[in-house]
Amino acid sequence: MAEQQPELANTVTRAAHYLSSRLPRGRVFFLDGGSCPENVAAARAGGAIVLEQDKIFDAIDWERLLPILNLHGRPVGRSGQGLNIFAAHIALHALGVRDDDLVFQGDADVQNYEELAPIERLLSAWSLEKSTRHAKLAQPGRNNEMTMVALAMQQLFSCLDLPWVPPAVKQLGHDVFMALAPDKWLTCGLYLVTGEIILSRPFASGYLDATVQAVWATGAPECGWRNIRYVECPVHCRDSVNTTTKETLILSSVAMHLQGIVMHGLAPHEWNADHIMRLNRSMMPRLCDIPEIGDIAGPVTVHRIDPDRLIPSVSSLCEERIIDLARVAEIVA
Repeated sequence: MAEQQPELANTVTRAAHYLSSRLPRGRVFFLDGGSCPENVAAARAGGAIVLEQDKIFDAIDWERLLPILNLHGRPVGRSGQGLNIFAAHIALHALGVRDDDLVFQGDADVQNYEELAPIERLLSAWSLEKSTRHAKLAQPGRNNEMTMVALAMQQLFSCLDLPWVPPAVKQLGHDVFMALAPDKWLTCGLYLVTGEIILSRPFASGYLDATVQAVWATGAPECGWRNIRYVECPVHCRDSVNTTTKETLILSSVAMHLQGIVMHGLAPHEWNADHIMRLNRSMMPRLCDIPEIGDIAGPVTVHRIDPDRLIPSVSSLCEERIIDLARVAEIVA
């Protein structure tokens, strides 16, 4: 939760109430990533436990993590959706989330949780297929052509007999295409995952987080791409509206990231801290230049956006003692 508009307080209360009425008491958390006091109070009014991102980040050895992320300073305050989720998952680890626990993740600014009924829809899909490990709510009617073009390129890499395409790239291109081909619509930020995925998958610091999560599952034997479910929701998700430009920039970043992952030739579930550091120094900084073609008379403009960074899994950072889990447990107690 990083919303700073006080007028969203009623929306936040309703979201927290929806979740609190369907989940056991004391199991609904809002991670405060720089929201205004009114929205923090609203989350508590709805029955949620509020955790502070900056306090959880105090338990991280940033001197060791920053070189891996290729950043010069510790993120502070409103630092991106992915870092907000990263902090929340560190807290879940400290609280003792188990591999087979189901965790629902949702945005704080969704105005119509009751109408969307994401938990009901996702649990229904989950119960139909026992092998499901990852279920995402898919939103029809949003522009997703660029992402689909990127997926088609992965299929081409795997099919064409080109001597300059290494076998690892061909195989990864096939796996990524097969993993994401069912995702015909841009997915909402509403989904169920297992505790196992929360602890073991890598993150991205911004809007690429959901893509990293889905692509990570392509080769991970514990979940596998066949165990991802995309649940179409016929109800329009009403949250903070993106401008057309912002939507285009997000989709362009996703498309470029998919291409970069495949050309890297190493499946995300095989990444270690060294691989992630190399990707953060080579591929990720180049995601910030996104061209936008104007109208017939207008010029082509280049937008510079803050690039995402890849973050190793929570479990690996705890094993390396980059995260002090005992200190996080004291913070969230």
